[in-house]
Amino acid sequence: MDMSLPSEELERYRFVDRLDDAIRDLTLPQDLCDAATRILRQHLAADWCAWIPADDHGNTPGAAFARLARRGIACAVDNVGDMGEIAAGADAGALLAACRERGLRAFLCAPAAAGWQGAACMMVGQAAPRRWQAHELRLATAAAERCARALGHARTALELRGAEERIRASHDYLRLLIDSGEEGFYSVDRDGATVMCNAAFLKMLGFAREEDAVGRKLHGLIHHSHPDGSHYAVCDCPIYQAARDGVPAHVKDEMFYRLDGTGFPVEYRARPVWHNGELQGAVCTFSDLTERRRTEQALRQSEAHLASVYAQTGAGISETDLGGQLFRMNDRFCDITGRSREALLETRMHDITHPDDLVHSVAVFERSIDSGVPCELEKRYVRPDGSVVWVNNTMCPVSSVQGGPVDSMMVVSVDISERKRAEEALRQADRRKDEFLAMLAHELRNPMAPIRAAADMIGLAHLDPERLRRTSQIISRQVRHMTGLVDDLLDVSRVTRGLVGLDKADLDVKQVIAHAMEQVRPLVEEKRHHLTVDLDAARAHVLGDQKRLVQVLTNLLNNAAKYTPAGGSIHLTMRVSHAQVSLHVADNGIGIPANLQPRIFDLFTQAERSPDRSQGGLGIGLALVKALVELHGGTVRSESAGPGAGSDFIVTLPRVAEREADDAPQAGQDPALAAADRRRILVVDDNVDAAQMLGMFLEVAGHVVVIEHDAQAALARAASGVADVCILDIGLPEIDGYELAQRLRAQPGTAGLLLIALTGYGQEHDRQQALRAGFDHFLVKPVDAATVLALVSEAR
Repeated sequence: MDMSLPSEELERYRFVDRLDDAIRDLTLPQDLCDAATRILRQHLAADWCAWIPADDHGNTPGAAFARLARRGIACAVDNVGDMGEIAAGADAGALLAACRERGLRAFLCAPAAAGWQGAACMMVGQAAPRRWQAHELRLATAAAERCARALGHARTALELRGAEERIRASHDYLRLLIDSGEEGFYSVDRDGATVMCNAAFLKMLGFAREEDAVGRKLHGLIHHSHPDGSHYAVCDCPIYQAARDGVPAHVKDEMFYRLDGTGFPVEYRARPVWHNGELQGAVCTFSDLTERRRTEQALRQSEAHLASVYAQTGAGISETDLGGQLFRMNDRFCDITGRSREALLETRMHDITHPDDLVHSVAVFERSIDSGVPCELEKRYVRPDGSVVWVNNTMCPVSSVQGGPVDSMMVVSVDISERKRAEEALRQADRRKDEFLAMLAHELRNPMAPIRAAADMIGLAHLDPERLRRTSQIISRQVRHMTGLVDDLLDVSRVTRGLVGLDKADLDVKQVIAHAMEQVRPLVEEKRHHLTVDLDAARAHVLGDQKRLVQVLTNLLNNAAKYTPAGGSIHLTMRVSHAQVSLHVADNGIGIPANLQPRIFDLFTQAERSPDRSQGGLGIGLALVKALVELHGGTVRSESAGPGAGSDFIVTLPRVAEREADDAPQAGQDPALAAADRRRILVVDDNVDAAQMLGMFLEVAGHVVVIEHDAQAALARAASGVADVCILDIGLPEIDGYELAQRLRAQPGTAGLLLIALTGYGQEHDRQQALRAGFDHFLVKPVDAATVLALVSEAR
């Protein structure tokens, strides 16, 4: 007789009892699954056990077990290499891959009964082939059903606990919500008894606790009488009508009474409460209107005062929203803007602002809104007829709550058109005065240097006829130039309006360049600039006024010299094409800022002042250049890469037809007059014109002059013994005058020479540096001729 079945059944009961004990108190699904699989694996002495939900629909190998679970059929595989029909309805390859992934050679699949949160199964696996017994499959099935039932109970318990917590949280939130409001709130049942109330209700009506109000019918307290003292029947109460009859009510102005009998105005709403179609009572929310009434009274008084100010003030007053839309204004503002009130109410403040003032006006308007700080600005309004009125606007942000956000902008507008016209008249008068003085200083100073040099030369010694003729020509030419300028400058407005008459003739532009170089040389030497000239070999003839064209070129060169730091470079180029002659004046000076370039030729336009602006530069030179060039039918423009990048001014003039012209005869030079105290003098200056002018002057005085333009050549020449005196420029290229003097003092053959420094630097520290370098004397350009001759005579 086979007794295995009862023992197997007993084993199953013991296993189920042990399993129930292990999972009975577990509430988390994961804990339940872990406990059930652990107990089943241990009981069956298996290598692997897992609870497999059937909701894995992926393509992973593990999903094959889920497909078995969805079939709901218990199965046992002794060797995964021979699954037979067990894989029917499932992917045998996927099952095999899933087993290999876990290292299994045999497995049991015990599905749980349907209806427990979906299909699932208990999987048991072995690393080696295993012959499964029928009771082992029944044990696994029992474990699966117990696990599924426990999981269902756990999920239900969790859901119930979550629902309870949500209900409790909802109740707490509802209570917090009604207690946090500033409105009074209470609810009544159909008989009018109070069910609940909030903290604002207790405070406004004078109750200490909610328990003191709950259960009481409060009509006799809240509505014990009408404001006139008459009896207030409960049947007339909108709150009780809402509770008994389901009629909602909104009362905007009525009296409530407190426990102490004092009354206060309220606005309240009564709403019926329905549940499953049955009327349960009503809720009432109410607000104390005391502060609102006080505020409304104050507002009415404020509006009365404001209306009086609006009507009586001499200033225009308006108010706009934050977008600039006008919604209030007085009659004076209508007069200022030339518009009716109706038209202004459909207009934005920005729409009547002059376009040139709009960007700044909007920026100030928005800044005042953002900061909440009043601001003031002057601007222009454009009237419908196109006329312009200047106003001084004081804009004040308006807030309905102190310290709160800005709600609107109050604008006080004062008409300042008359003041603006007076200021403009004063500016025009001042401009005319400055223009005259500037032109006088600017234009008369340039010719003085060559006149003084020529006068010094004439007074120094008897000149040969040719030199006297040349000197006289320089003086005459410059005097004529100055006389013409004085005549023109007496009527500055005529010059700036382009009404200057031109004495046109066929001119060689190269002669114009020579005369301009003559006038600008003193300033170039003073600033120690390196001035280079590049002239086209072709003939360059224009039809023009020589004096005016010299004036044009002199102004451009003077500007280049003044706006280039000491020791800078200036380059003058002349180019000739078939139809025109162009003059380029380029420098490596301070350049022109981008914002200044479009108006550089406007009258009185100038960059920042610098210490070397003493020779004019009041902003009229370029305006005069433009006017004179255009009178000659030409053009002028400027180019600059910006501050510090230098400037380039280009003048183009119409070229006249090329023709032969007689070349001026070249005057010869007579030998220098002999002198008892003749000296051999070495002049060293990189400015060719300046060196030649000084050399000619010294030769006229009877001295022997040798000229060099760089320090290395000067050292070689001095070493050959050709000089008794060296007059050295300080601003030499490569080796400056200081170092040159030191080298001359260091060589035995030149150590005893008389060294004279000639420089544009005139500060005391410059003089001290020159003396330390070995110079005997220190002269500042332009130098007095008598002083030079007196110092030269000291040489042995």
